[in-house]
Amino acid sequence: MTKNITAGYKIWTEEVNFTTGGDHADGYGPENLGRLPLSMPWRSASLDLEDTIFRGSLAQLRRINSLWLCQTNLSRDALIRRQLLRTNYDSPATVVFDSGWVPWLKPVYTFDQVDHDGGNLHDRTYTEDDLVGAKRDHPFFIPGNYYADEFLIEINDQTNSDGFVQVGYCPVEYAIEFSINPAQGCEDGYIGRTKSRQAASGHKDFDVLAKPRIFKGDFEHLPKAEAKGVAQEMQRLLDIDKPYTWWIDRDDEINRPRDAWLGRNQDLPPLKHSDGKRCNITINQEEVIG
Repeated sequence: MTKNITAGYKIWTEEVNFTTGGDHADGYGPENLGRLPLSMPWRSASLDLEDTIFRGSLAQLRRINSLWLCQTNLSRDALIRRQLLRTNYDSPATVVFDSGWVPWLKPVYTFDQVDHDGGNLHDRTYTEDDLVGAKRDHPFFIPGNYYADEFLIEINDQTNSDGFVQVGYCPVEYAIEFSINPAQGCEDGYIGRTKSRQAASGHKDFDVLAKPRIFKGDFEHLPKAEAKGVAQEMQRLLDIDKPYTWWIDRDDEINRPRDAWLGRNQDLPPLKHSDGKRCNITINQEEVIG
């Protein structure tokens, strides 16, 4: 079954107090998990399991169903476990959700797309060479209605050649799935930022820059309550400066690394009223890369 686009709706990240279970590298503390830029991550002091755990606490219960890891350095074999807990109202704390240990990478190629001698014939996922310079985000959606005031994220990445684990940002959200998908002709892809300089001889030099992903689409005939209560409310709360998660199809596992990212609104187009009960809205979204 295909899912409609899922987007961060209520963003709790700024309310979270992040702490770690062990030690972190100097200058790369857990507070970095809740703020940008992505280039200032949390970084564990080692790969010991007690160092690769972090916890987030909120002052009140929040509905949480979107708990991502963005701009990580995870190796291809890393495992992640997420738990949601209730602490303020329950003594002792109650675990309301436990993902168990799950691999962050799943198949991203079809059988015909893999190099049969390239080391990924059986798992059809990225090789370590593929991951060089790649964004290593781990989007994660939690089905159901869970309210929690604390969460725990454990990372097991014993073979990481860096000797540490790092995460650039940890969005904590209540995400919502749109009731319809955008109209035919919506676009997703990249904005090219690489610059070229051409000499008189015709030779070109390039200044290679990271390229953000983008989405452009029209949501037509949204129920008025959703158009105003979700889409327009997201404009009010998030403007063009606040980041939120964007996932084109949660059921499309093979394209998950390509179709899910942390982004921002590029603009705030007004609603177009099609009749008294439905509205159209355009969403132009650009990935956060720094």
